[in-house]
Amino acid sequence: LCVSAVTTTTRYSPYSPSSLSPDALSDYRKKRDKNNIASKRSRQKRAEKQREMRNEKEMLERRNIELKTLLGSLEVQLVYTIFSTIKVENFFSNDNRSVLKF
Repeated sequence: LCVSAVTTTTRYSPYSPSSLSPDALSDYRKKRDKNNIASKRSRQKRAEKQREMRNEKEMLERRNIELKTLLGSLEVQLVYTIFSTIKVENFFSNDNRSVLKF
């Protein structure tokens, strides 16, 4: 039979209120408050950056749709132009030159 003992260790902060003088405690509190403000500001900046990136993503997706639509339209125009050119070339082939004589 084997029984293991579980031990727990308690960590004490070097800044625990009982170990600090009133001046040191005041300095510690000021540092903590300053850090809390900086952390809050950092989280706000990160959230704002995420909002900006989300807005830019949506704008780029809309622009992508616009460009794809434009590309489709230009492809249709290109096909129309190619077929029109072929028709004109066929019209002016050797068989139809006599029509153009004055």
